Amino acid sequence: PNREIPTSMVDDMKIGDCKEFYILKEDEDEKSGMLLSLKRVACAQAWQTLQNAKITGETVTAKVVSLVKGGVIVEVNDLRGTGMPFDGLMNQEIEVKVLEADAKRNKLILSQRQALAEQREQLVDEVISNLEVDQTVEGEVVRIADFGAFIDINGVDGLLPISEISWQRIKHPSDVLTLGQKIEVKVLKIDEDLKRISLSLKRIGDNPWEEI
Repeated sequence: PNREIPTSMVDDMKIGDCKEFYILKEDEDEKSGMLLSLKRVACAQAWQTLQNAKITGETVTAKVVSLVKGGVIVEVNDLRGTGMPFDGLMNQEIEVKVLEADAKRNKLILSQRQALAEQREQLVDEVISNLEVDQTVEGEVVRIADFGAFIDINGVDGLLPISEISWQRIKHPSDVLTLGQKIEVKVLKIDEDLKRISLSLKRIGDNPWEEI
């Protein structure tokens, strides 16, 4: 029956296909035949795939299908689960981590936040591995604080302390820098364990006090 065919298979089925079926009901006589289900097989396989993803930590692709209080409902492998809320995701496909996949309790909980955090960490590692001390790079001022400014270097924020902005004494970083400004900075220090980058703006040019 149509109700036992997964939505994802409806348009792709054709005569001659070989599939695995779950037997819902044995034929009681030669006329009635067996009652079969593709959905039961696909569902079992989907739960197993998601359980494996939870164990291995792999990300899976899910589609946001509706919004609910405190989260969203997503569809993955013809199963539905809840995820953490993010704006503007309706009908979009997103990468998620499997937090819980319990077939017996029909409970599937996913997190896009964890998937994004992992992708962010991979990006930081890649950017840091391509940087060297004393290297000059271009970045964008993305945040200004009393103690300095944060400069975006290929998607990773590096700290530009107020003492490294200018050879002259300044009261606040905003006296020299503005948000969105593109500047060239020198890499002073790289802490691979803490994934931190220290930068300098004043060391790009010559020290005006060296000749005095």
